Amino acid sequence: MATMTVAEWMQRFYKPNRFRNVPGFNADREQRLIADRENDMREQGFALISYHDSVTGRAEYLGFIPLYVLNTESVGLTNFRYLIHNPDDPLPSGGR
Repeated sequence: MATMTVAEWMQRFYKPNRFRNVPGFNADREQRLIADRENDMREQGFALISYHDSVTGRAEYLGFIPLYVLNTESVGLTNFRYLIHNPDDPLPSGGR
């Protein structure tokens, strides 16, 4: 697996209009989101971008996801395997 920093991963997979800084209330949005995901990596060993916020339309992860997180029965998702995307996999057509 290629090494990617949290910032590089987020810049590649986060929807720009939900990630980039904008004047006013969200002037430091990008820095806050990166800091939050870096904290997730330290505490959990992985970080996620929701399917709603990712450019691929699938949940994006960085790091190691424990098997209990992938237990689809516990979260009620029957198509969960289609929502997860490894950052090393090629982007689907229409992605960046």
